[in-house]
Formats: sequence, structure tokens, C-alpha cells
Amino acid sequence: MLLAVWTGCGERSDRTATETHFATAWDIRVEQGNGTSWCPAGLATVVALVTGPWRFEPGARPRLHVVVGCERVGRCVDVHAGVALVVTSPVEPEALFEGASIQRAGCARWPLSVALVTFGTVRAVHEAVGMAHEQYRVLHASDQEVLDWLRAGVPRGAFLQAIVVAGDRRMRAAVPLLLRYLDSEDSDVVMRAVGALGRIGDEAALRPLGRLALAMMPEVPHAALQAIADIGGGEAIRVLEVVAAQAQSPVIVREARDLIRRLGQGREDE
Repeated sequence: MLLAVWTGCGERSDRTATETHFATAWDIRVEQGNGTSWCPAGLATVVALVTGPWRFEPGARPRLHVVVGCERVGRCVDVHAGVALVVTSPVEPEALFEGASIQRAGCARWPLSVALVTFGTVRAVHEAVGMAHEQYRVLHASDQEVLDWLRAGVPRGAFLQAIVVAGDRRMRAAVPLLLRYLDSEDSDVVMRAVGALGRIGDEAALRPLGRLALAMMPEVPHAALQAIADIGGGEAIRVLEVVAAQAQSPVIVREARDLIRRLGQGREDE
């Protein structure tokens, strides 16, 4: 199902500023996902977009792919909504943001069940779009707002995006927060924090990354070694030498030694 929806029209005034928000044209594709029950996917998507506080940069064009499925669980219905938001702009590269939600739509007999399922589907789509839109907001937020999201750690989509943005902007003020998240039990958080620290290039991250390179975790030690090499310098070589001497994995030992040779050659060429 293909839809086109206009949102965001009007003006907002407060004590400090007056802003005019021009209408945003959404290109929308709605898809019925796997499910065992009726789902008002198209209607719910339109209502969710019209009622949401969605704002985009001037000239931005959002494309939304929505997948909704309703599954009957006894007398109840669970709604699963997933969205992929692609934003194109004349001045920025195309960017993808994703969101997902599960809502219990209600447990009632017809005709009340129809209203409950409709309302639950709207809530699920609204929450999923909200997750994706939060990630877009982080991309255009100030450095202070990015730090605030890093400190809060929620919502998840915005938090993960804030880690990436902090690395891309090389925000040294974010280093203490990113180092804290190296101990997270969430592998997505750890991997993003490692990559961000490598891009920021602060030597304070070298030893914590070295300890992470010795951890018995899938993928993380390789990412930590690369981040150490990205930071570079004499201290990075010394940390890599420690990893090569202490690592239990022959693969990690070989990778650390290769990076030591590469960094050493780079210093000789300078």
C-alpha cells in the first residue's frame, strides 16, 4: 500500500522564539506483516503521522516503510510494528533510521475489539516512528544535547545514535561517558562505543581498549584493536605489544602484531 501524507503545518510560539514549521510530505509504503488477526495498518499509519510532533530540516524528504502485523493471543491481540525511515536532503547524504514496537491492543469481544485493535495499532506505529525520528533528531542536535542523550542512556535508538554522532564529531567531552559504556552487557553499545573512541582519537581510551582486546568476546576484541590503531601513536604501539604478549587467541596475537608493524612503518615514514 502506497500513501502520501502531509504533516507539520503551522506555527509555534513561546517566550523565547517564534518558529514556522512548513508541512512535510511523507512518501509512505505500508506492508501487512505476518499475523493471525485483522490489522488497520494503513489507517493507523496515517493517524500516527498526523498526530505526531515530527519535524525535519528544511528541504528534507522523509520516506517511510511501515510493516505491521497483528497476532491473536487467546482473546487478546498483539501488534508488531517496524519502520524504516529514510531521509533525503539537498545538503546531506541519505540517512536511514529504524524503529520497532510491540503493543497489547486489548482483550475484548466485537465490536469493542475493533476499536482496541485500531488504537493499539496506532500506538505501535507511533512509537516505532518515534524511535526512528529520535535518531534523526540526534543527528541534528547540538553537542550538549548529544551528551545529554549519552548520560541518559535512553531511549535506546537515540542513545545508540548519540554514540555514533559523538564519534563522528570527535567530541572529546564524550570520552568519559563512552569509556563507561565499554563495560555494558549490550554488545551493540560496546561496539558503537569502541568505534566512537577510535574516531575521537583520545589516548585516554587506549588502555581500556587494550583490556577489551583481551576479553573473550565475539567481534569486540577485533574492533578494539582497530580502534587502538585508529588512535595511533607510541602509546598505541605499547598497548598493542601488551595485547600481543597476553592474548590467548592466536588470531588476536597475529592481528595485534600486524597493527604494530603498520603503526611502526607509519612512524618511520613521518
